[in-house]
Amino acid sequence: MQSLEMTLAQLAGLHRQQSAEASAALLLAQVMAWIAAGTPAAGPATQSRGTGTIPNAAASVNVAHGLVPAPAAAVACPTTDPGSGGIWVSAIGAANITVTRNGTTGALNFYWRAEV
Repeated sequence: MQSLEMTLAQLAGLHRQQSAEASAALLLAQVMAWIAAGTPAAGPATQSRGTGTIPNAAASVNVAHGLVPAPAAAVACPTTDPGSGGIWVSAIGAANITVTRNGTTGALNFYWRAEV
């Protein structure tokens, strides 16, 4: 009878270990999703990111960020060398960020990120 009790105790311990491992795996998956997406796995978005293009002959472009409330900070980074000019976020609004560059020659692709 004692060997049966030990077996049940061992099974209960194994079940607890598997449950803890499954919880840790789920937490790791949620954290990895947050990193990959740039937003929390659950709850309201506090960050947003994407790509954009300042068209040829334009000095700036508005990009919808989709955040509520408006972001407190935003950055932009060109995907190619913008030459002697720079690229920056010149305005942060309730619905959009404005990405601006020096000059207007050629289309300029960029990555952007904003956070509340």
